[in-house]
Amino acid sequence: MAYLLNQTQRNSLANVLRMFEESLHQAEAWLEGAEEGQIIYHRKLYLGEEKRRKARQKIAQALAEISAMAERFELNMQQENASSLVYSQFIHLRADLIDTTSDKLRRFGTVDARLTEVLDPAIKRLFDIAMEIASAFNE
Repeated sequence: MAYLLNQTQRNSLANVLRMFEESLHQAEAWLEGAEEGQIIYHRKLYLGEEKRRKARQKIAQALAEISAMAERFELNMQQENASSLVYSQFIHLRADLIDTTSDKLRRFGTVDARLTEVLDPAIKRLFDIAMEIASAFNE
């Protein structure tokens, strides 16, 4: 049935199904007890056993449907090097870091003059570290 789609349509379908599959696997990890964070955030799934069971069933159902669609429309697995994902995340974080300097925080109200001396150097250090991390993952 791949003939029902042109190449651009197949690519679009594959991209959406790939993102859906990623989300399903992330949800599975949460259901299995995955936790994240250590310093200023912590994520853990708090969900009753009945809802977990139902979610697992629906995830399995969705994965089976994606598998069938991949076969039906001849959507091949895309091998991806995670380094490009890490690289892009840290490149985007640079902009977010810049948006938290004392000058940019003025959009949320008056900024204490002392903040420039305390916050901005730390943000600059994190910005530089983000650049070094991005460079390490850039191919």
